[in-house]
Amino acid sequence: MRRVDWWPIAVERSMVAPLAIGSPPASEIAGAVQLSPCAATGLDEVIVVEGFFDCLRVHQAGFPCVVALMGVTCSERQRELLAGTFPRVVLLLDGDAAGRAASGRIAKNLRPVSAVTEVLLERGVQPDQMPVDEIRQLLAGAERRQRIGTN
Repeated sequence: MRRVDWWPIAVERSMVAPLAIGSPPASEIAGAVQLSPCAATGLDEVIVVEGFFDCLRVHQAGFPCVVALMGVTCSERQRELLAGTFPRVVLLLDGDAAGRAASGRIAKNLRPVSAVTEVLLERGVQPDQMPVDEIRQLLAGAERRQRIGTN
C-alpha cells in the first residue's frame, strides 16, 4: 500500500482541515478529501506541531495552515514537503524535554531551505492544553513577527 505524507485530520468536508504529516494509508482515513489543504490556503507560512490534538487546537485558534509531525522527528521527505510548499515554517512543539530538543534539531535541519521560527513553550506546556486566546497571542504577536524576519 502507498505511503501518504500529508493527510487531513478533520472530517468535515467543507473546511480547510489541519494536517498531519504521517504514514497511515489513505484508505484508512475517513473523510479525506485532498492531501494538501494547507497549500490550498495560499499562505506562505505553516505552523508545525507534534500531534494531531495540538494541530486541531491551533486550527481552532484561527490558524488554518497547521501540520502535525506525529512525533518529534522530521523525516527527509517531510522536510522536502515543508520546504517545497512553504517558505516560512513556525515550530510550535511541546514544552517538554523531547519537544524542546526536537525543535532545535528540526530548525537546524530546515534553516538551509526555509525561514524558521521556533516558538518555545514553557516547560510542560503543550499546544493542545492551551486556551485558544493564548495560542492566538503567542502566534500573532508582534514579537514573533519580528523574529520571523531575523531567521
